[in-house]
Amino acid sequence: MPDYESLRRHHWVWLDETWFAGLQEPLSAAAGNAVACWVGRDRPFIVARRRPDDRRDCFRLGLSTLGKERIALRVDRSAMIRWEPPPSVERCLTKAPAAWQPMLHAVMSATAETGTGAAVFGSLAWQYWSGEAFVRADSDIDLLLSPPHWPAVERLLARLSVHDGALPRLDGELLLPDGTAFAWREWLGAASSILVKTERGAAVLGRPSVIALLPGGPKE
Repeated sequence: MPDYESLRRHHWVWLDETWFAGLQEPLSAAAGNAVACWVGRDRPFIVARRRPDDRRDCFRLGLSTLGKERIALRVDRSAMIRWEPPPSVERCLTKAPAAWQPMLHAVMSATAETGTGAAVFGSLAWQYWSGEAFVRADSDIDLLLSPPHWPAVERLLARLSVHDGALPRLDGELLLPDGTAFAWREWLGAASSILVKTERGAAVLGRPSVIALLPGGPKE
């Protein structure tokens, strides 16, 4: 059986054909039909942030449709048959528009230079898993970046900032080893505090506290 204890936000989960039996909250008829169709095509759902009172064996998942409808569902672990981590930038290259290729290669170069893991979520990830045209002309490249230490963050963000104003726009989160994440564009701003997301909630931390979440940061 897959190790569901390792499941985190942004991971992807496939449901069994009997998923409805594991549903923990009711869905509208339209939403239920959309979910059933998605399962029937052997496509995954994205893992969403859990709530503090959620049971250990219950997970919140999301489905984004081509019409930009977002469907939230809460299911028992028994309905899940497998899962995978977010797809890497490299894996998504063949599914990305031709106009996105130079930017994606620039991201791969920057992350390789800094030893940073680089995955995607958002429209490109949905397009990767479904094969359908989720990427639109105004879509961002949503990056999930996993730096090994704080110096890598500084070098990486300096590299990515060179592309400000270019299209497609780069966006996304810095993901830390414990699953904590925050928007890297928010970090590049002037705010003294940053919204940090965890697996079961969110908190606002001062910049020194955020730096302390990764090794190698400057000492106060």
